[in-house]
Formats: sequence, C-alpha cells, structure tokens
Amino acid sequence: MNVRSLQKNVDSLQSLLCQFSHLPTAIAITETKLTDHSTLNIQLPHYNFVNINSRTNAGGVGFYILENKKYNILNFPGQESLDYESIWLELEQKQSNKSVILGSVYRHPRQDNVKFLEFMDEMLCSLNRKNCHYYILGDMNINLLQSNSKNILDYVNMLQSNFSFQLICQPTRVTDTSSTLIDHIYTNCLNANLVPGILLSDISDHFPVFCLSKMNTLDKNSKRPRKHCMKNFNLDNFRSEVFDNFSILPDENSTPSQLEQLSAEFIDTFKRLIDKHAPIRKLSRKQMTLLSKPWLSHNLLKSINHRNSLYKSHFISGSLDQKAHYKKYAKTVQRSIEEAKRVYYTNKFKESKSNSKETWKTIKSLISPKRNLSFPEEILNGNGSIVKNPLEITNCFNNYFVSIGNSLSSKLPNSDVFKHYVQRQVKSTVYLEPVSENELLAELTKININKAIGPDNIPLKFIKFTADIISPYLASLFSLCIKNGIFPSIFKIARVTPLHKAGDRKVLSNYRPISVLSSISKIFERLIYTRLKLFFDKHNVISDYQFGFREGCSTTHAVLDIMTSAMDDLENN
Repeated sequence: MNVRSLQKNVDSLQSLLCQFSHLPTAIAITETKLTDHSTLNIQLPHYNFVNINSRTNAGGVGFYILENKKYNILNFPGQESLDYESIWLELEQKQSNKSVILGSVYRHPRQDNVKFLEFMDEMLCSLNRKNCHYYILGDMNINLLQSNSKNILDYVNMLQSNFSFQLICQPTRVTDTSSTLIDHIYTNCLNANLVPGILLSDISDHFPVFCLSKMNTLDKNSKRPRKHCMKNFNLDNFRSEVFDNFSILPDENSTPSQLEQLSAEFIDTFKRLIDKHAPIRKLSRKQMTLLSKPWLSHNLLKSINHRNSLYKSHFISGSLDQKAHYKKYAKTVQRSIEEAKRVYYTNKFKESKSNSKETWKTIKSLISPKRNLSFPEEILNGNGSIVKNPLEITNCFNNYFVSIGNSLSSKLPNSDVFKHYVQRQVKSTVYLEPVSENELLAELTKININKAIGPDNIPLKFIKFTADIISPYLASLFSLCIKNGIFPSIFKIARVTPLHKAGDRKVLSNYRPISVLSSISKIFERLIYTRLKLFFDKHNVISDYQFGFREGCSTTHAVLDIMTSAMDDLENN
C-alpha cells in the first residue's frame, strides 16, 4: 500500500482496517516518508511495525506485522539505494519445510530502470536459492500496462525467467487523464488458495493491492483484549443484588481462618456479580480503534464509512457530480477529525496542567510508540542456559525478583549512621483504630477508576458504583482483621509484570518488576497507611531529611538542603 506519508494517513489506515472481518497478517507500506526526525506515533493496534527510512523526501518502506506472528528481519546486499528501498521479513512456519519471505519494495520514479532490474533479478535468484515461498509487494513505478515498451518487456522477461508471477492485472493508480498498473505483487507460490485483488480506498492516489493466502505461520501467545460489556448493564439491578449478598455483616467473633475465608468469598462473590451483569467480551476492532484514537466518536466513524461509500460510488459511476460531492464531503470529514483530535489533546493538556507525569504521558502518546510489553520467548537462567518453556521463564523471573532485596542488602556496609536521623525515642505504641463506615465510604468515593485492574479482576468503577452498599460490610471486615492482627492472604496476591528496561531481552537483570495488587487490598492498605502516618506525624518520628516517599517532598527539597548546607559551610569557612 502506497500511503504517501504514514504520519499523515495512519488514522485513515486504521479506519480502513476496522472494515475488515479479519486482520491481514502483514501490511506492506511504501512511500512512508519517515525519517530519523519523524516524531508522530504511527503504531496500529494488534501490530508491530518495522521499517527502513527514506534517504530522500519521498520513499521509505515498512511492514505492519500482526503482534502474534513470529518473524525475523532479513538483510540482503544492495537492498536499498538512492533509487529504491526494500525491507525483507521471514515468517516462522509451523509445519511446512518451506519458509515464507515477505518483501516491501519502493522504486523512486524516473530513476535508473536498469539498476532496479538488476537488483530485482539478484533478489529473485537469492530467494529461489533459499527454496522458499515469497511474496513481494510494492510500488515499483513500472507501468505493466505499457506492454510495447522495451523496458517493460525486459522487466517482465526477468520476472518470468525467475519463475516469479505478477498477480495484479488491473490499474492501481487512476486519475482523470491516466490509468497505470504500478503497484505489484510477485510470488513463486501459485495454488488454488491465492486470491489477489485491489481495494477501492482514498487513503492516497494509489489503490491498495492485496493477496489472500493460507499460511501455516507460527503464532506467539497473544489474546485480543477483553472488557466488561456495559451494553445491557442495569445499575439498579446490580446494586440491588450486591445489597442482597452483603447486607449481613461478618460475625464479631470470627476467627483469623474465618476472616481469611470471608475475604476470599467477598472477592469471589463481587466478581461473580460483575460478570453476571456486565459479561466479559472480546473487544471488536472498532472498539480497539476508539480506545487507541479516543477522539474518534461513533458519529465520526459513521462519517468515515459514508465518505468511503461516496468514493466507491463516484469511482464506479464516473459521474462528475458524484465526484464533486465526494470531494466536498471528504474535506468536511477530514476537518472534523482534525478538530476532534485538536480538542481532545487540548483538553488532555488542560486536565494535566499541574501534573507533570500526566503531561508527559500525553506527549508520549503523541510522539512515541508504546513500550513492547510482550513476554520474552526465551531467557538466560542463573546458570547461563537458554530457557524457552513459558513456565520455566516465569519461575526464572520470580526467583530473580525475590532475590534482589537480599542481594542488594548484602552489598551494603554495616553502619549505624541511621541513628543520626532518629531524632528521639518514641515510647507510645501504635494503636490502629477500627475502620468506620464513613471513613471507608470517603476512601471508596475518592478512588481513581482508571487505575490498573489487579489479580482479583475487579474494575474499580464497580466498587465506586456500590460504595455506599459495600462500605458497612468492608468496614466491619477490615476492623476485624485489625483486631485479630491479620492481613488476609488473598490481599497479598499481586500480578507481577517484568518490564524490559534496555539491552538484551534474554538477560533477567534488564527487567524490573511492576506489581499490581487487588483493588480491595489497596483500599485496606490505604486505611492502614492513614493510621501509621497520623502516628508518625504526631510523634515526629520521620526525620526532616527524609525527602523520598513523603507527601509535599521531592528531590528538589533534597537538592536545596544540600545547597543550603554547602553555602553555610562556605560562609563559616
């Protein structure tokens, strides 16, 4: 697909994909016009992107590959020059002895045809020696409809001599004055399963070309995101059933083992009620689009589909009136999309005006692709051996993460310097008051429903929906836990994700753990934190020089303290 600037048309490409019943395994992109200085985020949901930048103002090639597909990037001599660019991938196969190689090629117009012919001849010879199936897609800027041209005949003869077949037979670029076939697909694999074709799309002045083929490619373990479906959700019915299940408070004489059971039953019952009233469904591609492009409303998506229909209608009919109507409507839709995007990001920056973390998060969503969070396919264990079994990889991460604390502490020198920061002995003991219903209700109404879901799989919005109903039950449960001196085991479970920092993805030390606790656990911890903080503040336990992990303090205060101390020492010689 020639996109005539990927940064400009990535949203249109994503809208086109929403219309497909199945996502293509690979999308070859030409004329990306990406350079080392390109900044806008051009990622698509469900896809990984690999590319080669253009050396000129035009050109550039790339591939979007489904994120669950395993592939290797291949390098061939002379695969890019000032006259053309190409990128090559090998898809890993399940059963077939023959590998599948994909190529995306762009030949700059009005460049030396002989050099390009020699390059393609060498590439096809190399691919034939590999005994593979290949599919080469791209904008060659060679019009195969000019069958009387010597250059075209030489090019076609070169393809045929390498047993390479061109699958596209109709014009791929049509203007008011010309029709040319310059976007091609070559393959050496001819079978009954091949279905080539051309799409009518207005992403650029080139029609996208495609080829359907059944391939036994090797998939990674990946799942389409799931979400609670709120289409038929009735809040009153949900609240009523929650009340019926949690109106009876826990027994005041509950033993620690009974409290463990009550805590687990609360999570199981609450989750079951959520699943009953808001069943979990796989997200459709349209929903994924709305999540990744939140400024696109349902009405805008309808307008985009109508614009596409008008384009097909005017193209098929050839009517000048329909063409004029399409162009006018297309401009209106494009302005609406740009305005919606501008308003969305303006509001995002206003909302995070006093929050630098959220501001940078918004900036990164505009200019940076999301970090690759995929689980590594192989890892080096403690003995230096390669581990590929997912369960063994998980155990390697677990063993490494739990050993970090002891490993770091063993390297610290024995010192009693901490006593300098202990201002005075505190003779009072900490008393953890029972949790009141009003206190818990205040905490529940303050929770941020956009926080990550923990291992209990309870979205925080459902807790907020029923805060006034569950607060008496949870207040009683938490108070009994405090009274018996226990923190239920179900609350100690966390979902740990290894996050790749930098360097070799096989090395354990290049990852850091991100832990997400259960929703109920975080609420209970917050209540305990409030009580401890009141005690520490009342008795002035924490040193004035403790700047980290304290409300109202930051590294700026630490720097100012060091500067002040240094200035005082200088003044006092």
